[in-house]
Amino acid sequence: MCHQPSVHWMCQACQPASHQVLYQPSEHIHALVYLSAYDSALGSLVRKSKISGTRNTFVGLGLELARVVRREPVLQNIDGLVPVPSPWNRRLRRGFNPSAVMAHNCADTIQRPVFNPLRLKPGPRQATLSRTARAENFDTRLTSSGSVPRCIALIDDVYTTGATLDRCASHLIGLGAFSIIGLVTCITKPN
Repeated sequence: MCHQPSVHWMCQACQPASHQVLYQPSEHIHALVYLSAYDSALGSLVRKSKISGTRNTFVGLGLELARVVRREPVLQNIDGLVPVPSPWNRRLRRGFNPSAVMAHNCADTIQRPVFNPLRLKPGPRQATLSRTARAENFDTRLTSSGSVPRCIALIDDVYTTGATLDRCASHLIGLGAFSIIGLVTCITKPN
């Protein structure tokens, strides 16, 4: 995507050196594991791939997340993965949900199930809203049903304010989860 030659799906400049962990980044997330800052080469790749609808980037990112799951102690006991939902109209326009593509490719590699208990109704994009507005927007649009295991990795492409992951995690707790670890490719403001 950055147009640098590579024999792999991501050039060496875009590859993250190592992952980072933030503990208790929000009320319902026990830890957040991320690959890179959003203002990095990887963040640029994610941004370009979402805009252009390049699904293969998210296939590769799912494999990269699987590599992190195998190495990161906080992720060793996850029972399954849950992708952050995308509304049907965005999935139709783009052709896929980036979080779901990453979750399924990660899950296939680490041999864990993917659960899809969360649904998101169409509405304003989270990226266009303030932190407070993001929480309110998500509260009115997010629904959940079913049950999930106790320890979940919640998968998303970008962590901005934390409102999206926290609201999803709150719903997952209501469905039986006890420990929720956010697993994302990029974070806008790493501490």
